Amino acid sequence: MISQVASPKKLRIAVTFIGPLRPRLDVEILEPWQSNFFDIENLSAIDELSLPEPGCGRTNYSDDDLDELLTKPDGYDILVAIIDAPLEDEYYMRRLKGNRVVISVYDIAPLLIQHGYSFNAFVYRNLYQLLVAFHASSNSLPPTTKEKLAHTPTRGCLFDWNDNKQDILNSLDHPSVCRVCEERYVKGGPLASHLSELRSELYRIQRPAHVRGLEWLNRKIARHPWLTLGVAVLGG
Repeated sequence: MISQVASPKKLRIAVTFIGPLRPRLDVEILEPWQSNFFDIENLSAIDELSLPEPGCGRTNYSDDDLDELLTKPDGYDILVAIIDAPLEDEYYMRRLKGNRVVISVYDIAPLLIQHGYSFNAFVYRNLYQLLVAFHASSNSLPPTTKEKLAHTPTRGCLFDWNDNKQDILNSLDHPSVCRVCEERYVKGGPLASHLSELRSELYRIQRPAHVRGLEWLNRKIARHPWLTLGVAVLGG
């Protein structure tokens, strides 16, 4: 008898904010996102007054600091907490035990603002990484201290290491699951028969239309300098 792989369960992902984000991000809740793989539900933010200073005179938050602060509510598969502060070992995402995750925009926010990427796209990209890892690890996210999931070659993949934070931009415009990660995390699992659907959802993660339009116009002007005059006339 040929064994059948079960379809992936649709995850319930709870999202909360720890303290405020910098003003230019101007985000209070994560926008709705249509996915057949997970639902996002916004929880009440953890007030800045409830956020203690990092321990031992540090400026970054350790896993232990955050472990005491975060509790995953019943009924959710994953809790994602977003903070605008540095994390342990300069990571921008730390997986804690109990399917709890902390995402930091401390070093990422300036890149998003400078290059026209949306905050939501950055978070969605990471949620898909967690989705794939969750199913690959038998419905449980391995803590960062227990298992490394990312690879050092930068391929525009969900699992790029991104030690240089600038590299995160490579997987914020139509991100992918590279062939190596397909073999490692998808093949033989519940997402294997839904790979095309997963790719289709990832393709929807992209820069805002006005940024893409401006890049297209700049490329046209670079190839046809005479267009500069036309743009100036229209602008006038």
